[in-house]
Amino acid sequence: MRHDSLHNKTIGNTGETIASDFLREKGLPILERNVTSRWGEIDIIALRGETLVFVEVKTKTGFMHGKPYEAVNYRKLASLQRAAQFYIMKNKRPEVKYAIDVVSITLSTTGEVIEIQHFDNIQM
Repeated sequence: MRHDSLHNKTIGNTGETIASDFLREKGLPILERNVTSRWGEIDIIALRGETLVFVEVKTKTGFMHGKPYEAVNYRKLASLQRAAQFYIMKNKRPEVKYAIDVVSITLSTTGEVIEIQHFDNIQM
């Protein structure tokens, strides 16, 4: 494993922990983290009222190369949608409402949160 990919995984894990705490503070209980399927990983599954919320977390250090949320393109949203639908089917909850959220986190090089943005109920 290259150093960059190890560093990126550490940043990603840090971002997911920060996002989980952030969502809990907003009143969203965290049900699961890092759920994998053939369509990719769902970073966080939370609950907003009666709605299951599938959360994609994007984290990066510094402001170079744009904001973290800009990495969530149509293709990523489509795979999240498929992963969410698969999760709902697998858990036999076809009647449940669901939403896809994105939490975008920018960290300083020392790991301090510079900016956190929450986009809820993203539509394709």
